[in-house]
Amino acid sequence: MQQNDCKLCKYLGGSVRAINEVPRYVEENVGKVSFSEMTRQIIDILQAEGVTMTAQEIEVHFTKHTQTPKVVLGRILADLHDVMAVAKSEVVVTDEENHTSINPKALQSYLETVKNITAIYKMDGMKST
Repeated sequence: MQQNDCKLCKYLGGSVRAINEVPRYVEENVGKVSFSEMTRQIIDILQAEGVTMTAQEIEVHFTKHTQTPKVVLGRILADLHDVMAVAKSEVVVTDEENHTSINPKALQSYLETVKNITAIYKMDGMKST
């Protein structure tokens, strides 16, 4: 979907109040509410105003069109949390004889991801306004 085909991009600043409220709602709730739940809520709000958008269209808007630092960093954080979970699950390795050991590469990956997550939380773009 091109930016000019996106209803949120196209009508932002226009007369549909619900569309104008979406960016503020998302920015205020990044890190508090999952993007999938915000998408579901946005669909309901827009439908009440007669605007029909799919979850995919809203997802594209927030992944491709939105450049607000807090939203972009929120997306990166969500991705890093997924990476962290995978890395953490591979840190402790159990062999066939039920002996456990540490996978140093997975541990390094996990610790590096935690460091990156922590750094993002400290960025000015993530601070409450």
